[in-house]
Amino acid sequence: MDAGRTLLWGHLVGFLLLAAWAPFDPAAPALSAMGAGVGAGLFGLGGLFFLYTGLARGRAAVVAPTAAVVGAVVPVVFGVLAGDSPGLTGWIGVVVAMPAIYLVSRVDGLARRAAGLGYGVAAGALFGGYFVLLALASGETGLWPLLASRAVTTALLASVAVAGKRDWIRPPSGTTAGAVIGVGALDVVGNIGYLLAAGVGNLVMVAVVASLYPAVTVALARIVYDESLSGPQLAGVMLALASVACFSIP
Repeated sequence: MDAGRTLLWGHLVGFLLLAAWAPFDPAAPALSAMGAGVGAGLFGLGGLFFLYTGLARGRAAVVAPTAAVVGAVVPVVFGVLAGDSPGLTGWIGVVVAMPAIYLVSRVDGLARRAAGLGYGVAAGALFGGYFVLLALASGETGLWPLLASRAVTTALLASVAVAGKRDWIRPPSGTTAGAVIGVGALDVVGNIGYLLAAGVGNLVMVAVVASLYPAVTVALARIVYDESLSGPQLAGVMLALASVACFSIP
């Protein structure tokens, strides 16, 4: 299934789930938070565009880990400048997390004609902006920032589909439909978790832990699909566990 079509229907699923929750959200929508949510959604969508383009035109082994590491560095820098220091053990966790993110994001055997480093940097910078803006939208605002984010990105993707990518409009069917629904639902759950964590926790630590998601991906691939882990990926998973352990120490 085409990546754009998956994005459109996955975002639509997320939007519908958030819209169904909205009448029961006890928090009042705040204009500033919803604006930050919209900005976060646009940053995230832009990051996906550069990531997918880089994977198609460059080397996946360069693009993916670069995007992951830069995406973690941006909120760390912002958090430090904002005075959000994680403490000694937290900094150790950050230092350990950076090589972990790089290693678990590596994709071997998928070389392309160009390296694609620029695409990875651009994608990572936009993903980092997504983390920062969504953190700024957190607080006593409920899930309204996420609803605003999904409404705008879904509308944007639908506009692209109507303008030229008509195949995107065709609904997925069979097992593909179930997979897309699952992707959309899990994406929303992950975003809700980050929004809530950013509202009560340290931005540097929360963003870095969120950036360790590739470790979960490779671990699930090993368990569900019995895929073998490369040496670097296994080392990355171990470092990721060590990083999370550092963050758990008060």
